[in-house]
Amino acid sequence: MVKVVLSYNEIPMDKKVVLDFFATWCASCKKIYPAFEEMEANFKNIEFIKIDVDEGEDISTIMDIKSLPTFIFMENGKEVDRMEGSGVEVLREKLMKLDNKKKMD
Repeated sequence: MVKVVLSYNEIPMDKKVVLDFFATWCASCKKIYPAFEEMEANFKNIEFIKIDVDEGEDISTIMDIKSLPTFIFMENGKEVDRMEGSGVEVLREKLMKLDNKKKMD
């Protein structure tokens, strides 16, 4: 099940993570969510986290969110990639890239 967080401190800094910045009123966010949820089951080495921009304004500001949905791919607490929009295939490709990365020392 996709975890929901509201603060930057709740993001695991020792794992591979994808953050989904969304809003309940965002049609594109609703469109991609079923695929996002399905991908969580296929990428066991990545933690999937959703962040509601209306409830998590501080983290949205910290992460410089300009459009919705925005996906941020992190490894060991560092942003390694970013995607704006609801392109399912692009999301899958970026998750595959994150999943295959070697752990950085």
